[in-house]
Amino acid sequence: MVDIAGWDAGLDQQRIATLQRLAGATFPGAGDYQRARQWAGLRPATPQGTPLIGRSGFDNLWLNVGHGSLGFTLACGSADLLASVIGGSPPAVSLDGLSLPA
Repeated sequence: MVDIAGWDAGLDQQRIATLQRLAGATFPGAGDYQRARQWAGLRPATPQGTPLIGRSGFDNLWLNVGHGSLGFTLACGSADLLASVIGGSPPAVSLDGLSLPA
């Protein structure tokens, strides 16, 4: 479960308790939620809200970044697009607007 909080990587114990309660209700018996390790990380996104997929402008450095809160949702599709481009095949959808200018 995730909580979107901008640039703040601090932990809010009330939010942690809410997330633990929700996770326990959604996935009962999946683990000991009270003993779960708590941590916070940033979820980088582009200003437009769309990821960057493709060449970076540097040799052998490819991008698949900036998915923000849709990282889990877009991971497999983004990886497939990037694999196609790296392998020299056309991607299943256009990367216009999803890649850096050449």
